[in-house]
Amino acid sequence: MSALQCICRWLWAASFVVLVGCAHRGPPMPQLTSGQVDRLGEVPSQFVEPRLVDVWLPAGYQASKRYSVLYMHDGQALFDGAASMSKKGWHVDAAMNRLQQLGRIRDTIVVAIWNTGYARHAEYFPQKVVPLIAEPVRTQFVQQALQGNPRADNYLRFLVQELKPLIDARYPTLADPSNTLVMGSSMGGIISLYAISEYPQVFGAAACLSTHWTGSFEDNATIPLATFSYLRDHLPDPSSHRIYMDRGSTELDALYPVHQNFANLLLREKGYTHSNFQTLVFEGAGHNATDWAKRLETPLELLLGQRKAAAP
Repeated sequence: MSALQCICRWLWAASFVVLVGCAHRGPPMPQLTSGQVDRLGEVPSQFVEPRLVDVWLPAGYQASKRYSVLYMHDGQALFDGAASMSKKGWHVDAAMNRLQQLGRIRDTIVVAIWNTGYARHAEYFPQKVVPLIAEPVRTQFVQQALQGNPRADNYLRFLVQELKPLIDARYPTLADPSNTLVMGSSMGGIISLYAISEYPQVFGAAACLSTHWTGSFEDNATIPLATFSYLRDHLPDPSSHRIYMDRGSTELDALYPVHQNFANLLLREKGYTHSNFQTLVFEGAGHNATDWAKRLETPLELLLGQRKAAAP
């Protein structure tokens, strides 16, 4: 990065700190059991539409300490879930607090990036996979699911070029890849895997819960095949990165077994082992925030813990 780019990013972050000082009227703040949420308001971007960003700070947060940073998608569902469509939440604050109190994860702040609703699919589906989808599925998928405008690359530019510099400027973070993690579920799982593959120099670990391999709401081979073709050539170096994946067995998760099994084989062929790759099945679990919340501590420990992941 040139000196000019560094200066421009610093000025952008500094100007935004002034902007978010203004009162923001919007959804109510989440009800927490631990820590506090710093709402940044609607973060502006050159790449995507503005969206709300909440930053969870753990109990005992101190500006004199340094913190790892976990970036999470679907921010409106991560705490009490009152602002989500399902009204169910992940209760990230409770899980993080419990693990930190037990000394099982390191000091971490959570950046909760809200989705925009209508553009969620277009922003979360890996954009470089699109040209690999065979016709006629590709045209139909782009027009119907992605609204004719794949946006994942710009969404990741927003995260990497705008949001991360802002977070690093505003909070006492550990900004290296080993302390910069990304997590999501369903489409949030697939964009997390895309993020670590596109920006391995930024994200050191990714957790992908109920990864939505099918791309659409019907089982198919064409979209997963294109996704695996991309991953074959772009998965990050296993010597320096960690990946967590899981699935349930009911609801949409009932579509995933064959695709997740293939993904497991692909990662192992690329050199991932039980020390840096964990893949789990939760029988009876569905595709919903309640079930993701129940198992949240497992991926948190892989991303943020000091011990090695257990062998699958």
